[in-house]
Parts: sequence; structure tokens; C-alpha cells
Amino acid sequence: MVDSWKYYLDRYEYPVKLSKYESADTYREKFEKDIRGDRRSTIEFEDYFRNNSKNIIDVYYEVVFWKYYSQPMFRQRGTSRIIQHVEKKNIQPHQLHEALEGFTKSPNTRNLDKIRTLLGIKTNVLAVPLTLVAFFQPSSFPMIDNVVAKWVNQNYQKHNEYTKNKLTPFFRNYTSLRDNDFQNFLNWMEWCNEVARYLSDITETLWRPRDVEMAVFTYERLRKKQNNIRELNQIKQSKRAHTGMIRDIRFYRELAATNHPLHLKIGDIFQEVFSDSLVKDKACGGDQHIPLFVSTEKSRKTEYCNVDLLVLKDSTVQVIVEIEESNIKPSQVTGKFLSPALSKYYIHRKTQYNPVRMAEDVTFIQFVDTIKLKGDRTSKIDQFSNIEESINKILPLKNSNITRYRLISTNLEKMKNQVEVDSLKKYLRSIG
Repeated sequence: MVDSWKYYLDRYEYPVKLSKYESADTYREKFEKDIRGDRRSTIEFEDYFRNNSKNIIDVYYEVVFWKYYSQPMFRQRGTSRIIQHVEKKNIQPHQLHEALEGFTKSPNTRNLDKIRTLLGIKTNVLAVPLTLVAFFQPSSFPMIDNVVAKWVNQNYQKHNEYTKNKLTPFFRNYTSLRDNDFQNFLNWMEWCNEVARYLSDITETLWRPRDVEMAVFTYERLRKKQNNIRELNQIKQSKRAHTGMIRDIRFYRELAATNHPLHLKIGDIFQEVFSDSLVKDKACGGDQHIPLFVSTEKSRKTEYCNVDLLVLKDSTVQVIVEIEESNIKPSQVTGKFLSPALSKYYIHRKTQYNPVRMAEDVTFIQFVDTIKLKGDRTSKIDQFSNIEESINKILPLKNSNITRYRLISTNLEKMKNQVEVDSLKKYLRSIG
């Protein structure tokens, strides 16, 4: 059961010979790759695209042909049509790069139209422009096509039972997915991000949303291979039907909860005090990540960290919380303070990507788990007290909005003590 998602990811297969493009000889040192089509070679192709997407227009042509490759009757004509438009309009790679970056910051149909316009795509199709998006940022965006949409439509109700982000069925009114399915794509994207987080928690693989999509794509294609009796028998014998994948999601959610029990307990306490003003990371029982940025630009270069909890008040960030359950070394503890101290904004889809600035006086609270410490024989508690004192002596830092710092040594057993809980709630109410 636990390995079923990994089973399908390991069997992902989409081999492509770029040299099959009819005008490949026109492009020096391009359209030469033979992509084996497994996960590793596909990731190498994605990396190659990202590394060159700002300066070399030909890599866009290669990805378009890669996308169309499974359609032998259309791949030549479809690729050439886009290439001819780009060259006629003298579209530059940096223009497409900026359009992709703009979409990843604010995923909406207006920004998707910018990509389609640059490519000369005159209909509001989703698959090709969103393929470029997935290549550009596979850590956040999966692909979407009819194969995946069919799987979603057949399985969304069962899979929604165990996830906070919900899949919604695709309309599929046309031969290809269109803008009327864009919200369903966004729901698919959020669902893939959630599942990737759970899968990463329990398997030895760092899953990306793109990997979740690869596994779904593979499952659906193998399911259709009625003529491949041997492959079907292997699937039946290993019990990796979609019901196993469903059970896995529940298992991952439960296991993620057991991996972060202190996070969940503290998240519940903060929820009681701050209610709707609280933003919770998934480890704390929420349904999102909480990224902090150094500027109003939402991008990888401006994102400094993700935190565990935020308290918002008057449209500003009032309280930042970090919880350390495993690594409680001084370098880890102080490092977790510095990144938020340098940050200025919280930006997320749930704020419509509008930057939420830090308040003038922000409180930073850091919890460290002492469950593994050896009682009276440890000097860690005194060390934590010294760290708290040292940090407060240097506050406020220049250009930082954090003016108060609290380091709390605790563990799950202490948090079962109502006196401890009431004391924490009293402190929280005093700063709220």
C-alpha cells in the first residue's frame, strides 16, 4: 500500500526523439536529444529548459515538440505553426521567460493569455502553455491534459475524502482542455502540492507536484493497456489499483500528523486564541505553506523562508511562529530566527497574491522540543535561555520589524498539562 504511488512514478515513461522534428536540421545543436522518458531523464530535460529559457528561444520549440510528440498526426504541424509565429513576430526568449514567471507569481487566465499570445496560440487551450509552466517551475505546478483530466473525473470523490485541497471534475467540453476548466486546473495544482508534501514525508523521494502528476499519468495509461497482460498482472499481483493510491493518501496524512505532533498541538492552542486571524502550515493542521518574502515581488529569489504559524491583524503580520521538533542545535535555532527577521511580506494565493506587510512591532515566538533531552543532565535548557536573552539584546535589528523574541522550551507531555496550556494561552492573549 505504502509504495503504490512510488510504483507508478518509477514506471513513468514518455520517450521522445527530438530529432524526429521535420526541421530539426535547421537548428544547430538543438533537436538532438533522445529523451529516454523515465523520471530522471525527464527531469534532466526540465532542468535543461530552465537553465536556457531566458536566453535561448530554441528550447521553447523543443518543449512544444516534446508536448506534441504523442500526437504523430499533429506534432510536426503544431510545432511548426508556433515556431513560425515566434520567428515572424521576433519574440525573444526573455519575453517568454517573463511571461512564465508572471504566471507562476499570479496564476490566472490573464497571465496565461500572455503566454498563449507570445506563442501565437489563438484558442484558449490549457495543455501547451501549462506544460511550459510546469517545466519552468515543477516544484509548484503539475501539467494537465486529457489523460490526467480523465483520471480526476473518475477518482476525485474518493481522493477528496482524505485531502484538504479538493479535486473538482473537468468539463472537457472540447477535444482539448480550455479556460472553462482553468479553476479545475488550479484545484488540481493545489491538490498535487498537498499530496507531494505527504509523499515526501514518508518516502525516500522528494516529491514535486509534477511527480504526483507523473504517477497519475502513468496509472491511467497502464490501466488502458488492455493488450499488455503481463503488465496488468503485475499491477494486480502488487495490488496497486487506484484504491491503493487512495488508501495511501489517508496513510500519508495520518503519518504526517504523527511526524509533527508538537506542531499540531501548538497549532490547536494558537487556533483557540487567535481563531480566524491565524494562518497555519500543513504540519500544524493547516492547508498551505506560509512563505515570507523580502520584497513585494513573489519569486524564488525573494522568498527567504516558510514559517509554521502567522497571526494577522489589521492586514499586517503581527506574530511569527517557528517550531523545532528535531534539530535544536543553536545554529538551527538562531538561523530560523534570522530568515523571518530579514523578511518583509507574506504573499500567498489565499491573499490573492497581495503582499501582506509586517507590522511595525512583530513578535517572533520559537518553540523547541525538549522531549529527547535527558532531564537534569542536559545544559540545553540554560542554552536556550541564553539564546533568548542574546537575541533580545540585539533587537530591534536594523531594517527588521521584529521587536520581541520569545524562545519556549516544551514538549508534547508538557502540553498535556492544562496549567502549561493555560499559561501559554495567557501569554498569547497578552501579545494579541
